[in-house]
Amino acid sequence: MKKTAKLMIGAAGLSMALTACSGGEDVAEATEEEAAEEEAVEAPEEFIIDQTGQLGDELGDTMAAVNTRLGEHFAETGDNVQILIVETTEGGDIGEAATTAMGDAGSNAMIYIAAGDQRIGVVGTGIDTGEGEQIAADMADAFDNEDFDGGFMNAIDATAAAMSN
Repeated sequence: MKKTAKLMIGAAGLSMALTACSGGEDVAEATEEEAAEEEAVEAPEEFIIDQTGQLGDELGDTMAAVNTRLGEHFAETGDNVQILIVETTEGGDIGEAATTAMGDAGSNAMIYIAAGDQRIGVVGTGIDTGEGEQIAADMADAFDNEDFDGGFMNAIDATAAAMSN
C-alpha cells in the first residue's frame, strides 16, 4: 500500500512538473492547431476535368461557371466535389469507375461522366446508391434536352444536398 501511494504521488508530481515546464495549455493549443492544419484540404486547380477535350470548345462558358460554382462550394463547406468527363469506362461499372476516380482525386464526391458510353455515375460521402442514381438520371435528362448548364448546376446542388443529409 505504501509503495502504491508513493508511486501515485510520484506520478502526480511528475505530471505537474511536466505540465509546468511545457506550458500546459500552450502545448495543447499548438497540437490542436497542427491537427487542424493537417486536416485542411487544399482546393484542386480544377474541379471539372474533361479528359475527352471535346467540351471546352462547345461548353467553355458552362465549364467555367461549373468550376467556379464547385470552388465556391469548397470554400463554403470544405467538401471537394469534382466532375470528371471521360470517353468511356471500357465496359466497366460506372459506379466503380466513379468511386475509383473519387479516391484517386482525394475528393468527397465525384460526378463521373462517360460521354462515349452516355452514362453518368455519382458517388460520395453520405450519398447512397439510390440518391446517386437519381442525380445521374436527372443530369442525363437535362443533357438529353440540351440543358447542359441546368444539368451540371442541378447535379452539383443535389450532390451537395445528399452529402449534407
